[in-house]
Amino acid sequence: MSQIRTRRHLKSLRVEKRRSWMIKERKALQKGNMETIISWMFEQLDDDKAYFIDIFLVSYRQVCAPENLLITLEEIVSSEKGKIPSFKTGCLQFLKTWLQKFFLRDFFHSRREASLRVLLDFFKKLVDNQYSTDEINSLKLLTIRNTSCKTLMERDRAFQTELQFRLETPRCTTDFLDFDLVEITEQLCLIESRLFCSIQSHDFLKMSWKTDTKSAVHSLFNRFNTVSFWVVTEIVMAKDIDRRTEITKRFISLAEKCHELGNYNTLMEILSGINNVSVQRLKKMWSRIQVKYTQILEKLNGLMESDHNFKKYREDLHNRKGPTLPYLGITLRDITFIEEGNPDFIDDEINFEKLHFLGLTISEVLDFQHKYEYFENLPLQAILLKPLYLPDEILYKHSIDTEPRTNLSGTIQNDLSTKSFVLSRTL
Repeated sequence: MSQIRTRRHLKSLRVEKRRSWMIKERKALQKGNMETIISWMFEQLDDDKAYFIDIFLVSYRQVCAPENLLITLEEIVSSEKGKIPSFKTGCLQFLKTWLQKFFLRDFFHSRREASLRVLLDFFKKLVDNQYSTDEINSLKLLTIRNTSCKTLMERDRAFQTELQFRLETPRCTTDFLDFDLVEITEQLCLIESRLFCSIQSHDFLKMSWKTDTKSAVHSLFNRFNTVSFWVVTEIVMAKDIDRRTEITKRFISLAEKCHELGNYNTLMEILSGINNVSVQRLKKMWSRIQVKYTQILEKLNGLMESDHNFKKYREDLHNRKGPTLPYLGITLRDITFIEEGNPDFIDDEINFEKLHFLGLTISEVLDFQHKYEYFENLPLQAILLKPLYLPDEILYKHSIDTEPRTNLSGTIQNDLSTKSFVLSRTL
């Protein structure tokens, strides 16, 4: 829990820093070449320096490769600036943060061998320029420890193999209504938080989730639509109105439980399914659902509505305590706005303001990467990992067959006006 509290403190700090940036309480750098940007960060006060370095390292690969960044650092170290004590401190702090948080991403990847060689040469350059021997040895030791992280990577690969096995496991025929509601919610939290926690900062850069089908962001994106249409399928394809009513009530309760556990992503998946036109048009079924359920649904829809840039959701998320899974669609939406509204370069110089807000947005969502700790129910996960669902057009046709239209023009108009929360439509 102390780790979670620390993350909350960092998140609060970033919010305040963001406000400071927005209202120009400090003279913020807007653009510059890489040397100008790094020098500016090193000139900041200690707290600000740590903050800007942390955010910069999240997003710098939007405009620069690791080996190119190291070359710029080497040029600074070899210059007159590099002899200034504050610059020496800033450089060592920069390297320590980089190696602690992003070594596997920037230096240990199979395609990053060149950057690792440049890093080792850079240590020699630090010695030549009379940087603290103790600090340099500490950085070397950190590098050695990081290169011994094969066990962590093997463990990650083992998890991927296990996950693939689960995905390929034939779907159990156990009825959805037979499982305990709390247990269903907990297993959904485990499945989706596992995917969420495998996301890395570079998965968000250059909106790569749209083209990189192997990224965790893309997997969670697809997961959203899978669960949403599973909800619709379970409701619409129920054998009779009594069962359809019970399933709908159960999904409303499931959505409420997801909110209680801080799982906003699954909450939105379920709401998307319940608010699908094929479900909303079933007036006879809805007339049988008690007021307490419709009130819960109305409350949750109000929480996740898009008014004022999802203000209610953002406030609720900010006040959340304990493990939390944010709604990924809003993060992707925010990043899309930043990307499409701002160029990477202005007058051949790096748009540092864009880089900052991009890094800040990514850092804020990754601060929530904390896995839920519940008992693993593998048979139930086999169902929830790969639920059966039908295409939208088939579901709509079956919905029409279940409750035929009584007034063609009027009913079609109502159907098309129904609210939908499908993830792809929020981008």
